[in-house]
Amino acid sequence: MSGPRLPAGGSPLAALLAHIAQHRSRRGPIEPEAAARYFQRTWSRLEAEQRLAQALAAVPDNAGPLNSRQLVHRTLVLLRELSPEYLQHFIAHVDALLWLEQQQPARPQR
Repeated sequence: MSGPRLPAGGSPLAALLAHIAQHRSRRGPIEPEAAARYFQRTWSRLEAEQRLAQALAAVPDNAGPLNSRQLVHRTLVLLRELSPEYLQHFIAHVDALLWLEQQQPARPQR
C-alpha cells in the first residue's frame, strides 16, 4: 500500500490532509466516541503488553519454579492467553491501586 503522493509543488502536510480527506469520504465521518473507545482499547492493550514485558525483565534467569516473580509472570502469561481483555482490566486496576498507594503521605518508620 502506497502512501499519499505529493502534488507538484505541494507540501507533505497538504498530501497528508488530502489522503485523510480521501479515506474519510469513503467511510463517512468518524464519530468522536467511537474513536475515543478505539484509542482507549488500543492504549490499554499496549499498556498491558508493556507491563507484561516489564514483569518478564524482572524475573531472574535462574529463578526456580516457586520463585514469586516467576509465578506471577507465569500467571500473567496464562491470563493473557486465556483472556487478554481481562488481563487489560486487571493491569489497569493494579495501576490504579499503585497510583493510590503513591498518593499516600509517607509514614514515619517507628
